[in-house]
Order: sequence, then C-alpha cells, then structure tokens
Amino acid sequence: YWAKDWTALDPNFGTTEDLKELVEKAHAKGIRIVLDIVINHTGPVTPEDPVFPETWVRTTPVCQYDNYVNTTACALVANLPDIRTEENVSVELPEQLVQKWKQEGRYEKEVTELNAFFAQTGLPKSPKYYIMKWLTDYIKTFGVDGFRVDTAKHVNEDVWDDFQKLCQAAFEEYKA
Repeated sequence: YWAKDWTALDPNFGTTEDLKELVEKAHAKGIRIVLDIVINHTGPVTPEDPVFPETWVRTTPVCQYDNYVNTTACALVANLPDIRTEENVSVELPEQLVQKWKQEGRYEKEVTELNAFFAQTGLPKSPKYYIMKWLTDYIKTFGVDGFRVDTAKHVNEDVWDDFQKLCQAAFEEYKA
C-alpha cells in the first residue's frame, strides 16, 4: 500500500512466481484478480525510505478538503508524500529507485523498458505516467484483471482516463 517501488512486489505477499501462479490458478477457475493500488502517494518517509524528489512529490500543504484543489494537490496527512499526478513535466527517476535497481541488477532492464514505453506512447516522463507504466506491467506480465483504487478522489480526474486507456492496451498486449 505504501509503495516506494511500484515495480517490485512486497515480499510479505510472495514472489513474482507466486503471483503468476495465483493468477493462473484463479483464471482456471473463472476468478479474476484485482490488485489494490495507490497512485497518489508513496509510503511514509523514514530514515530507510527517504522522501522522493520535489519533482515527484509534495509534502505540504496537508489537505484541507474544503475544495477540489485542497483535496487533490496536497498531502493527505503529514509524512505521506503526495505524488504530483497533476504534472505533465518530464522528471528524472528518483535516485533511491536508481540505486535500488542497480543493487538488484535490474537498472538497465528497467530503464530500457521505460524508454520503450515513453517512446511508444509519446507521453511525458512525469510521475503519473511512470506509475501507470509500472502498474500496467502487472497486466502485461501476470494477466491481472483490474485495479481497486483506494484514493481515487485525491487524483485529478484526467489521470483515470489515461490510466484506463493504458490498462486496455496492456490487456490487449497480454491477450496477444
């Protein structure tokens, strides 16, 4: 729920092989798999998990919920950095992800896939599109059937239209 790396499963929930097996067995019984996702915030900031760059998140103001902007362009609570989902400006990957992927030996693979995604879609390398790419990979790779979005009201409405289109394209690729 408190993502720091949308490309990796929380090991408390198993491995990628476990997820693949779960989806395959569920589909064999006519059951669909829906993942719970969050696009609008990362996990809390800790000494082990530093805040993402300001180009990715805001930490203030805390939401007041008295109008649309004070419900979307704000941090839900203190110490829960809010992803700048309203932005369309290209940004660099957070250094903590770069270092994590390098330590795991998958930096080149991740960057190659990201570059291919952005070249194919023509979308800017903004935080929301990085996250959408990473989430739609669960459809393309595992055949996940859908997503439950806990914090939909805290994300600009246009995000959901773009996300739906990318999910549909990912599903078509998975079926091919």
